[in-house]
Amino acid sequence: MKRVNINPIILFLIIKRKQMRITQETIAEQCNHISIRTLQRIEQGKAQIDLQQLQEYCAAVNTSLFDLLAIQEKESHSNVSDVDILAIAKLLPRTVRYKFYKLMVEVVRINRK
Repeated sequence: MKRVNINPIILFLIIKRKQMRITQETIAEQCNHISIRTLQRIEQGKAQIDLQQLQEYCAAVNTSLFDLLAIQEKESHSNVSDVDILAIAKLLPRTVRYKFYKLMVEVVRINRK
């Protein structure tokens, strides 16, 4: 039998879904871009999740994309890259994005001291 590696982010979402006692059917109903079959294949590691689906799944289990970056960080034992931060920032509403930018500038300033 072929061994399937499930992405740590998907594994985190599965655990979160089960902790909340939410079924795959409920997730699929709440997500406009994920059918039950697609969700099953994603959770089995047989299909890739796209960004739209990931956002909807996160919303359904009350998780942010930032939470997922933290999970990925723990798994990879590396720093979150500026590309990761930029990708997440682009998803934020304009007013929040500006505040996020100001926060990042302050973090860089403090780290340079």
